Amino acid sequence: MKTQAVVAISPRSTPQVREVDIDEPGSGELMVEVCACGVGPADRLTLSGRDPDALFPFVPGHEAVGRVVAIGAGVESVTRGDIVIPLVVPECGRCEYCQSRRSNLCQALRATQGRGVMPGGRTRLGLEGQPLFHYMGVSGLARHLVIPEVAAARVACDAPFPELAVLCGPVVTGMGAVFNVARVEPGESVVVFGLGPIGLGVVRASLLAGAGRIIAVEPSAVKRDLGRRFGATELKSPSELGSSPAAALIELTGGGVDVAFECVGDPTVMRSAVECTRKGWGRTVILGVVGVAETLEIHPAHFVLGRRVTGCAYGGVRGRSELPRYLELYRKGMIPIAPMITSCASLAEAGAILAREDEADVIRNVVTI
Repeated sequence: MKTQAVVAISPRSTPQVREVDIDEPGSGELMVEVCACGVGPADRLTLSGRDPDALFPFVPGHEAVGRVVAIGAGVESVTRGDIVIPLVVPECGRCEYCQSRRSNLCQALRATQGRGVMPGGRTRLGLEGQPLFHYMGVSGLARHLVIPEVAAARVACDAPFPELAVLCGPVVTGMGAVFNVARVEPGESVVVFGLGPIGLGVVRASLLAGAGRIIAVEPSAVKRDLGRRFGATELKSPSELGSSPAAALIELTGGGVDVAFECVGDPTVMRSAVECTRKGWGRTVILGVVGVAETLEIHPAHFVLGRRVTGCAYGGVRGRSELPRYLELYRKGMIPIAPMITSCASLAEAGAILAREDEADVIRNVVTI
């Protein structure tokens, strides 16, 4: 069948809305009519050409929510009409990682997702007879998408679609990093670098976890104000911390923070995040995305002194089984999403939205479809 989608032909080209071909779902797959999709830094990074592993041409977008309109043979966990979140990190429940309960990095789609194709080895998208690659297993900037059942999280919530897209994508990533990865304890001190929706999710989850001190570092005054509303106890612009942010934070906290979260995607900031943590037990969680060629340089002495550094995908959250926890917090009014949405635009305006994402005060733009 035909549908409309944003298509990126080559690095640094302007994505355009095109009529594309999309196959009906095969066995174990479903088709989703997209209702909303957030536009974030990962999309921008891939479009910029900084990621040498990026596959072109492709349909961008990975923070989507939509309604199931068709199901393939063998699909049992969802049915037509269900609202679902297409997951970048699937959850099959059967692989070694799912069974271990030690990681959310399900391996069911690992062999094909990174190649931009479906489990059968080919794409479900095409343009003028040529294949289009799937992006992060989702390709959400389109009127329709096809995903495997193991990458569909059913959502029993009547929230506005733009809010669901932001909540179940970047916000859950940040919150999961607090609850599942860092496991922030009551009374601990936290610093958050960057107050996009991931960073704001970190701030809110740290508040819910009982952190005693939540320091947010963010150049945008608009975002700092929102960080305070979300629970940050102290707001700093990078300029206030001077040429050595780590030293300034160590002095401010009398020895360093217990936990640091990097939500910017800048190796220099990542280094500051590691260096500002307290020796003995300080831990850093890296959430920002960078190009494949970019590296983090850090002296081994920081680790000899007991500091730990880790990263995570989707906040360590198992999307199909754990999203209900976050939806319940949202329903209780404990995760305010609306203030994070800078603007909503139509699919026809998606190219402009992708370009505007560099604006300093943008938290999250959402395309409604």
